[in-house]
Amino acid sequence: MLSEMEELVLKVVMLGEKRVDKIAKKCGISTILAEKIIERLIEKGYIDYELNPLEKAYRELKWVDWKHGFSYYGEDTKKLVRFIADLAVVIAAIIFISTLMHFFGIIR
Repeated sequence: MLSEMEELVLKVVMLGEKRVDKIAKKCGISTILAEKIIERLIEKGYIDYELNPLEKAYRELKWVDWKHGFSYYGEDTKKLVRFIADLAVVIAAIIFISTLMHFFGIIR
């Protein structure tokens, strides 16, 4: 489980920041505190020594990136993608049926 500060630092790292001083500034904390939090994130397996996010970080934060497919993030994301796809099909069907009805003069 991540603390709020750990999660904040991890999100800044996941957005691509690699310098501890810039991470600290973006998080509004001291550089020393940022270093300690980064050490804890490395120990917990969220990032590596080069400040690259690991699989655990993406899974626990449910962070969608372009490197991993939606199936990588678990059932919640799969359900959301499925819902959006089903909704798109229903909207397309409604548009198609209303176009046919207009074409055949059922509605004007």
